[in-house]
Amino acid sequence: MKKVLLSGIALALMFSFTSCRETEKKTEDVAEEIEEVYEEAKEEIKEIEDEAKQAIEEVSEDAAKKADDLKSKADEKSDDASKAESLKKKADEKSDPASRAESLKKKAEEKSDPASRAESLKKHAD
Repeated sequence: MKKVLLSGIALALMFSFTSCRETEKKTEDVAEEIEEVYEEAKEEIKEIEDEAKQAIEEVSEDAAKKADDLKSKADEKSDDASKAESLKKKADEKSDPASRAESLKKKAEEKSDPASRAESLKKHAD
């Protein structure tokens, strides 16, 4: 009976060691798989990050270009408005008989006055 009992205990110990070795091996395999998955995920995250940075740069460049285009168009419109205002003033001056008469009177005075005529000629000569 002693032998049977000792054999049973020996067998139980043998299975327990085998079971522990298998568990340890499986644990190592799972740990390696987890590490591989982690590294792959890290690489994918890095790639996604790079792609996102590139997309942001492209969008920023496009936005800056469109902003510059809009600014140029606004400047052109502003110039057009200034030209229109200038033309309106000239038209108003020409259509206003009093201001037109005043302008012609000044020119006539300059031409008839010998001193102012001499000064005008001197300015043109310089």
